[in-house]
This record gives sequence, C-alpha cells and structure tokens, in this order.
Amino acid sequence: MNIADIALVNILFGFLLKFLVEKNINNDAQVSSKIILSPARFYGYIPLYSILAFTFVFCSTLYICNIEIVTAIALDTSVITLISFLCLRYITRALNARLIHDFIVRSCFLLIASFAVIATLGIIAIVLIKSVQFFKLIPMHKFLMGYEWFPEDATEDSFGILKLFQGTMYMVLLTMLFAVPLSVLSSARIYFFSRHPKIIKSIFDTMSSVPSIVYGFIAIVIISPFVTDIAKFFEIDAESENTISAVIAITLMILPFLISMSIEVFKNFPKTFIDASLGLGLSKQETVRTIVVPAVMPNLLAIYIIAITRIIGETMIVTMSLGMNAAFSANPLKSVTTFTVQIVAAVTGDNDFASPVFLSAFAISIVLICFTSILNYISILIVRKFGHKYAL
Repeated sequence: MNIADIALVNILFGFLLKFLVEKNINNDAQVSSKIILSPARFYGYIPLYSILAFTFVFCSTLYICNIEIVTAIALDTSVITLISFLCLRYITRALNARLIHDFIVRSCFLLIASFAVIATLGIIAIVLIKSVQFFKLIPMHKFLMGYEWFPEDATEDSFGILKLFQGTMYMVLLTMLFAVPLSVLSSARIYFFSRHPKIIKSIFDTMSSVPSIVYGFIAIVIISPFVTDIAKFFEIDAESENTISAVIAITLMILPFLISMSIEVFKNFPKTFIDASLGLGLSKQETVRTIVVPAVMPNLLAIYIIAITRIIGETMIVTMSLGMNAAFSANPLKSVTTFTVQIVAAVTGDNDFASPVFLSAFAISIVLICFTSILNYISILIVRKFGHKYAL
C-alpha cells in the first residue's frame, strides 16, 4: 500500500461519511417538527471537505518526511475515525451548514488565489535575483544599449540586447500587418453577415487552444519549404529558416484569438445604433465600415496590444522556424533572432549555472516582464478611457 492508495481510500470514505451524515439529517427531519436550516447535502459537505483537507496535508507530509507505511496507516486510521465520530456526533440540524459550506468554499478560492499571487511574486523575485547576478558580471548599460549579441564570447561587449529587441519588434510588426486586417474583416463578416456566428465562434475558440508547437511543426514542414520553393521559382535567395515562415505561423496561431475577441467586442456594440443607421438608408456594409468599426476601435486596439504581448512571448514557433543564430535582416526571407529564441539558447546546452550565458536568460526575462507589463497597462488605460463611450 502506498500514498496514492491511502488517498484513494480516504476519499472514498469521505463520500461514504457524507452519505451517512445526510441520511442522519434526513431521518432527524422526519421525526422532528423543527425546520432544517440548510438542505441535507450541505451537511454532508462538511465531513467530505474535512477528510479531503486532512488527506491533502497527510499525504504531503508522508511524501516529504518518508514515514513508514505501517505507522502512516495507523495514524491515518486514527484521525479518520476521530473525524467520523465528531461529524456524526456534532453535525445536527441546528447548524447552518450552508453558511459553513460557503465559508469553506470562499476560503479555498482565497487560498488558491493567494497561492497564484505568491507563486507569481516568487518567480519574479527569482528572476530579479538572477538578473542582479548577471549585471554584476555585465554592466547594465552595455546590456541595454549594446547591439552585438555573441554570448559565447562571454565579454562585456557581447551581450547587447538591441539586436534582440529589433528582431522581436520586426516579428511583431510583420505579424500584426497580417493579423489586424484579417481579424477585423473576418470577425465583422462572421458576426454581422453569417447565419451561425455562435457556431463559428466556438470553432475559433477551440482553435485558440491548439499548442504553439503544432504551428511550429507546420512552419517547418509546410510553410518554410513552400516559401523557399516560391523564392527559388522567382530566383530569389531565401534561407530555410526565414522570417516570413515564422510570421505566417504566428499569424495562424494568433488569428483565432483575435477573431474570437473581436466578435465579443462587436456583440457589445448597441444594436440601436445599427438600427438607426439602417433606418437612415445606409447599407449593412456601410454601417459596419463607417459606424461600428470606428466606434469599437479603442477596444480592438486593447485586444491587439494583448496579442502583441503574446507574440513577444511566443517561443516554440520562432525557435523551431528561425533557429538560434543571433542574426537580423530586414529581408523577410532571411533569419532574425528574438528575445525568446536567445532565452532558449542560453538555458540549453552545457552552460554553467553561474556563467554569464546562462544568467543572460534571466536578464532578458526581466526585460520581457517589464515590457509586457507596460503594454498590458496601456491596454487597460485605453479601455478605461474610451471603452465607456459606448458601454463596451
């Protein structure tokens, strides 16, 4: 018998105890004229939650402390017996079980939310500590203002982040040039002119959950060979790891998200404005083009900023389709490098954990965190300033 078996037995016993407590409450209600303060199921939740909480703490302790299984079974049996006795003895109809249940649920949600916040702060703290170690080896001004990125040289002048910033922004620019018009036109067409917009939107919602590694594989196997073949046909020099292939793959990845969110924005636009426009003689196409889209543009802009943060943080597609060479070229048929590509390059291989190469990944990460946080804050400001105009 192992820890998993103990946990399973405890959970099954918890449901059994829940059934017994509910049965006692129902029997008590039949023989007594007093009103039960809560439905019987809420009384059954109290022993179930108690056993689940004990099981989580007990099994975690067993895993950490490596207690002998015989001792663990004896201790588990004793505590479960005590919980059962207390629940069967003191859980009566006089308790307001609904309030107790709601308090437990709220406490669990608060605990989970607190854990998420603490975990996020812990990650940021670790990244900051490692970044400080990096800046002790490489001056911050040379890191932020330098252009050359050759970490294998491990010198102060070989860790310039401007080339990475330039490549990342170039990727964002090309991707948004494709994604913005396609998302606006597609979402407007689906919501205003399609017969089944809900079904189509659900399809795009499903596509949004496709892992990015799938798009990276598509970029390597399909998009990149197709682009190079087209370039060869027109006698244009093109690398196998080229920017345009990564841009197309990222556009395919981000489009379902943009279309789905844009449809939600269009749904919140007041229909009375559309009816008034149609009543004045404008066609539906003219209404969408001249009234709806300009009115919801601040909200669409906020969505695009969120999409930019997602593009900046994209890792698998750019790593698989661009490679890890620290290069930059304005020619989309050549390769570029990005923040995330160099993070992957720094943490892979045989680099020592205290080396500047490995620590540079944390320095790049803190730049990414600051940059994306600023973009998210800008999107919030845009929605707060302009979103209320049409109650969007």
